[in-house]
Amino acid sequence: HLVDTGIASALRSINSQSFNIEANPTALGGLFENFVHNELAKSLPFQKQEWRLYHWRYDKGREIDIIAEADRTIVGFEMKTSTVVEENDFRHLRWFRDDGPGK
Repeated sequence: HLVDTGIASALRSINSQSFNIEANPTALGGLFENFVHNELAKSLPFQKQEWRLYHWRYDKGREIDIIAEADRTIVGFEMKTSTVVEENDFRHLRWFRDDGPGK
């Protein structure tokens, strides 16, 4: 993850038009994930527990944008740059919770 999403935007030629409602959400997805990761990372020093952040990708194509882990607690985050959220958007989180890579 890049610390400065402004630089990441410039490197990818993202401008104000890239954020229009008609824009391709896939093009913005990585930038949005990076932004959320940075905001979560900035909050870590203020938490009671020591949290660690990961991006998780399974060899069978499953992916979770951010996993936060502290002690025996795991929280998954899925970010979407879309005007519609569908149940299918959470399929990897459900799989991770129910079956997971180690089960």
